Amino acid sequence: MGRRWVVFCAGLLCFTVSFITALWFSQSRLFDPPAPLDDGRISPPIDSGRQGAAAAAEQFYIGIHDQHVAIYKGKPEMGGVVVEITEIPIAKLPEFEIRNLRAGIPFADEEQKYSILEGLHFPL
Repeated sequence: MGRRWVVFCAGLLCFTVSFITALWFSQSRLFDPPAPLDDGRISPPIDSGRQGAAAAAEQFYIGIHDQHVAIYKGKPEMGGVVVEITEIPIAKLPEFEIRNLRAGIPFADEEQKYSILEGLHFPL
């Protein structure tokens, strides 16, 4: 009986250690796969420290400001600073686009920005 008890406790200990390790690694971004870029290359992981804050400051998104579509510098989930207010009123946009704008639509460059702005649906 004593040997079975030792084997059971050793197995339980191994299971507990592996479970806690797996849980810890699943919570860390260490093993997250890098996101592919548009051209198929793999992007480097983003440092959540100072470089992460600097990267967030260099990102842009389209949102709403004073009932008009606006361009923000920053990340939608972190907020941003208005850099441009367009002449596009949100009152003429469908509800699904207003929801998307409230959440923020990130873009990578000027071409993508204008593509998003031109794609907004206005009723005829």
